[in-house]
Amino acid sequence: MHMKTVKNYSMSILCVMLFVLCSCTKENQPPSGLDTVPESSIVCESKYIAYITEDSKVYIAYDDGSGEYISGFDSIVQISGGENELAALNSDGELMFFDVLNKCRLEYLPDWEEIVSDFELGGNAVAHVYNLQKEMLELDAIDNIHMKYPEWYICNKKDGTTVINGVNWIKEDIDIIETWKDIVKYKAYNEGVIGLKNDGTIVAHTYTEEDFSEWKDIIDIECGHFFFGLKSDGTVLTNGYEKECYVQDWKDIIQISAVPQTTVGLCKDNTVELAYHLDYGQSEASLWKDIIFVEAAYDYVLGVKSDKTIIVTSTEDKKFDFTDAPKPYLINNF
Repeated sequence: MHMKTVKNYSMSILCVMLFVLCSCTKENQPPSGLDTVPESSIVCESKYIAYITEDSKVYIAYDDGSGEYISGFDSIVQISGGENELAALNSDGELMFFDVLNKCRLEYLPDWEEIVSDFELGGNAVAHVYNLQKEMLELDAIDNIHMKYPEWYICNKKDGTTVINGVNWIKEDIDIIETWKDIVKYKAYNEGVIGLKNDGTIVAHTYTEEDFSEWKDIIDIECGHFFFGLKSDGTVLTNGYEKECYVQDWKDIIQISAVPQTTVGLCKDNTVELAYHLDYGQSEASLWKDIIFVEAAYDYVLGVKSDKTIIVTSTEDKKFDFTDAPKPYLINNF
């Protein structure tokens, strides 16, 4: 065979191999736009900020300026939290819980009769939260979990089964959610639950019977009082109408975060967009540069810079200090 022909033939084979390799790689990529940041890697609450560190531990910073590693929280892959509680899932599929108020690990809950007298409010809501927490403590062999601890959780177990529960969810709610397929992310609030499917569409079960059928090409979802969807073209959709929902003009967004009354978006150029109902100092984040991750809290905004340092918008009564804190775990930079 002529040398030139052999060379051309070899180049053709190489091109075909590269095409196949690239096609396979693309097909195997996660559908979510947030594959660069672990799901539930940072929790921002009014009294504390917790995050997974580069050594797969959990660091918690308190609003008085102190901070610490949470003892026994090792090999952590996901965290979620509430006002005074933090939950973590480790690589063995075990859920662990931390009482932020008392700064101790919660390893068991006593019998209901032993603590019922401690509740001043009483009522079904308290009983539901307690029972939900106790059920979560008994879970194991978990592969992935979506939760707002301690109010609700949807977890996929290693045996392929799904466990669903929520404080205000009745059996009919759970039965509907269990029929959903190909869900890559869930978000829930008082008015219902929405799920992001791997084809970029939304399924929903809301008490106001919201219609999300027009939402297409969605790569991430968030919720505060309202639901938000990040599209693949960098725009943001919402079903809300309050000031925290003024996102119609946002462009080139690559990540969103929302809580009641505050919504933030990370732009492709590493700047931040904000929409909020009340200003507790969050507006300071609109001046930030070099940001690779943002997270909204009710009265502040957290940002992670490209060197993985953490910054927080100024507030009068909070003294979060990350000067000597470990760096958060990020898979890749944007």
